Amino acid sequence: MLLGLVNKINKRTLTNMTDMTEMNEYECIIYMMYSEKTHLRYIGATEQTLKVRLTLHRSMFKRWKEGKGRDYGSFRILEIDPEAVLIELERCSKDLKPFREHYWWDTTSDTTNICEPGVFAAAGGRAAYEKEYSKKYHAENKELINAQQAKYRAENRDSIRAQHAKYRAENKELINAQQAKYRAENRDSIRAQYAKYRAENKELINAQQAKYRAENRDSIRAQHAKYRLDNREILNTKARTKITCECGSKLSKRSVARHRRTKKHLAYLSNNNTQ
Repeated sequence: MLLGLVNKINKRTLTNMTDMTEMNEYECIIYMMYSEKTHLRYIGATEQTLKVRLTLHRSMFKRWKEGKGRDYGSFRILEIDPEAVLIELERCSKDLKPFREHYWWDTTSDTTNICEPGVFAAAGGRAAYEKEYSKKYHAENKELINAQQAKYRAENRDSIRAQHAKYRAENKELINAQQAKYRAENRDSIRAQYAKYRAENKELINAQQAKYRAENRDSIRAQHAKYRLDNREILNTKARTKITCECGSKLSKRSVARHRRTKKHLAYLSNNNTQ
């Protein structure tokens, strides 16, 4: 009955229905995507005008054809007729939206809806459904997604770096505050991660450090010289600090290395080793 009625609607009427702009803020529209070129129908619901909703359908369809975004049932119709239009079936309150959408889907033949209308309400809303769908999609297409992301990063390396640099420059204080907060709240776990990494990659780290020192010998020396010059008083104070060696000798910190080569200290170590 519904399809027979729709087939009698002329193109001008469809255009007028698609362009309707009056919307009550408490209402939503149950609509059907219609084309004279196919028997297929798509049932949907929206709180937007049909003109805006149709534009979104066509925009998402274009992105999907480019390999972006997920599939929607309306695309089966738009593939056949890009000029398909939306017909208003009824208006209802927002709380009745899932029930009335499901009613029209259930009473209309040859629908292309991928999922049964009303599942959003059962899932706790569209946001919850989309989150669960995205999670499932990523789990089933992990390798494909990783490959696409790797390809995008390789082809857009310079622009990505520029975007990151711009963001860091514009949000320096925010980033520093967030990092400081994270380090303060996760100090122990961070230390444990670093310790584990150093233990598992000791040879690699030593090799990298040795390579860096060899390639940057002059700059490292310059940095050390600058540090000693800028902190001369602090370093001298520390060097003059008196300490007592394990062998009983009293000396300044600056003399520790020389003292450990003296006969007294070596004799102390020899006696301890023989006991």
